[in-house]
Amino acid sequence: MFHNAKKQFICLFLAALLLLCGGCQNTSQGEKDSAGKEGAGAQESFDAQTAGEIWQDNTLDLYTGQFNRPLKPIQSEEDGEIRTLDYALEASRAAVFVRQLIPGESQDSLNIVTRDGETNSLSLNLIEDFSLLECAGKICRSGGYVLIDWQSGREEKESSFYRFLTVDENLKVTGSFEMEEGWPEEGSPRGVMADSLGNIHLVTMSLSGWKYYVLDSQGEILAEVTEPSYDDPKLVLLYDGSIALYSRIQEEDTGQFRGGLLWKIDPANGRKEILANVPDGIWVWDMLYFTLWDQDTLLYADTEGLYRCDLTGGNPELLYEWLRHGIQPQSIEDLQVGEDQSISLLYKDVDGMNYLYLEPTAEQREIHEITMAVSSGQMGKYKAYAARFTKMYPNYVIRLEETEYNDTRLMTELIAGKGPVLIDTFLTGFAQHEELWEPLDQVLEQDGLSDELILKALERGKIGETLYGIVDDWYIETVITASVDRDDWDYDGFLEEIAARPQLDNICNAMDSVSFISSFFIHGLDDNYMVDPGEGVTCFDSDGFRRILHYARELDNGDNRIYGLEAAGALKDGSMLCYEVTLLNPEELGQWQTQLEDSLKLIGYPGKDGAHHYIVSFEPVAVRAKAPEEDKQIAKLFLQSILTYDSQCAGALDTGFHMSVRKDVFEEQLMEMPFTSFYEGFDILKAAIDRERMKEDYMALLEQAVPDSYLPRELLDIIMEELENYFSGAITEEQVIDHLKNRVELYLMEQK
Repeated sequence: MFHNAKKQFICLFLAALLLLCGGCQNTSQGEKDSAGKEGAGAQESFDAQTAGEIWQDNTLDLYTGQFNRPLKPIQSEEDGEIRTLDYALEASRAAVFVRQLIPGESQDSLNIVTRDGETNSLSLNLIEDFSLLECAGKICRSGGYVLIDWQSGREEKESSFYRFLTVDENLKVTGSFEMEEGWPEEGSPRGVMADSLGNIHLVTMSLSGWKYYVLDSQGEILAEVTEPSYDDPKLVLLYDGSIALYSRIQEEDTGQFRGGLLWKIDPANGRKEILANVPDGIWVWDMLYFTLWDQDTLLYADTEGLYRCDLTGGNPELLYEWLRHGIQPQSIEDLQVGEDQSISLLYKDVDGMNYLYLEPTAEQREIHEITMAVSSGQMGKYKAYAARFTKMYPNYVIRLEETEYNDTRLMTELIAGKGPVLIDTFLTGFAQHEELWEPLDQVLEQDGLSDELILKALERGKIGETLYGIVDDWYIETVITASVDRDDWDYDGFLEEIAARPQLDNICNAMDSVSFISSFFIHGLDDNYMVDPGEGVTCFDSDGFRRILHYARELDNGDNRIYGLEAAGALKDGSMLCYEVTLLNPEELGQWQTQLEDSLKLIGYPGKDGAHHYIVSFEPVAVRAKAPEEDKQIAKLFLQSILTYDSQCAGALDTGFHMSVRKDVFEEQLMEMPFTSFYEGFDILKAAIDRERMKEDYMALLEQAVPDSYLPRELLDIIMEELENYFSGAITEEQVIDHLKNRVELYLMEQK
């Protein structure tokens, strides 16, 4: 049994190694065939999924992806900035129109990817007299495109004007017309598309609002509509080849969006037809797109998935849930239903635009899904990680379950050997539950991975010398001064510095008396002012601790305390001794550098053997020790995947993510902020950051920093309880000293 489990993990590990090293570029037909077999073994699935050109979606939903490919501009050999202009989606292909800005000129081109995986790039210079692409879209059901060309003062016309062209898939012109000078009077083209009858539908935008036009193939205006109460309209292809407009309904009195409207214009009579008026409910902020499936049914997409419902939004039927297929769309550019009930769409995620083609699921295959309990604050980045993981390994799905802190049900399950496979240990506590977690040292044993990581940040995931949890980001907590001659201080040196400055308005920016003691005098069981765990004795009944209580009580007057960058003046003139800073990102260090300049001193927290900067992370993610062996293997591969460059870059987009545990991503983060913003009174000011100095200082902090450590929760609770009773006036100084001495020494004796 043990031998088989070990063999399975080795196979899994080797597959992960292939993936993370770039994947295999050539796969045998036998491997391709094995990928499609129902119930194929884990090794066969991983081999197929790591092959660079092979992608096979899972079959968890009513629809299954047959093709999922990035739609990226193809850059020519010449250097130049690439700008994306428009996208177009047809039944069997997708296209992106791009502009490459080369010094002295610009080149517009059409880049195509077909459902068969073929790519091609065509220059718009193939079109005679083509000048500058202003807007582009598809001609429905033809494979061609409609282009709007900006003509600037040709010889026969002194002014500039728009030229409309229809072209086939090879950019051969099939029709054209020019609009008269000054049209449209306001705005510029925002979206264009041609229906199956050849009529051109155009949306223009200006500061005063937007207009919708329908033009025939010769440029005659068949319809013109202004809808100032609607916002950001989008041209939508319908199932019958006609074109509609989708927009959100905005309340005039509140400005809030309360629903969606799908409507179209009959070009013959200009009459407006409401196709679907969806009330507030299923989409407001999370709505991405919707169109008609047929005359009685809507097809819509939100941030959770793709659905079919009635025209009022009722009776939604899930067709395709994004996260179960490794997709986390930020927006959808186009969505259409094929005559065979296939679905094609263009979606944008953190990596750019993608072309996805779906067909009804023909046959269910075995899918392996594991669950992860996640706290609400960490959900955003773990959604990104889970999506990226499943996109790499479609047959392995991480199901995220948002859980409340200190959930009794979760702990009961874990103690019984049940529950989620992956656990965000913020929900449960980490170090005090070692028996619940699976050792994870193998996660870092992939060749070369350890060299790519900031290993001291990963110490947070250790209990003793064993790695039980993985962290993905970190930040630094330290103490700064501006007018102190010291370059270092231990606990006694810190107390001496306070005693030497009787005129201090404030020692520091601690929120209250208890936090002053816990921040400056407690840094874990082996580094604190009052407890010696080795000897089992305490220093509560000492002159030093009495001085600490005295200084802490003086901090209770919050009127004199200064917070934020406004404390810079107090630090410079010496009325405040020091300031605790939490450097969640490089900008926060840059802000203090701009305010204190050369007087800034990153001295650190006082400690038993001198000052320290602390590297801090949230509670790690752990794996349940009693989970099934295959579940644990997949969980370990997932944790390994979140340490890759691409996953760390994706996680860094989440507002809760701080500094990456990867060296390369961390260094990129250091250099991405050219200036900082700060308040001066009621004004927001900007100041340039000396990025080289900021990088040098932050790197030095990281070099010197040590992983933060904490008292056992039971011991910390004892100390905090007694201190709070003292500072609230419930007990005297002698009583708090006596209580702390007796209770803490009893605790230490019980731990022996």
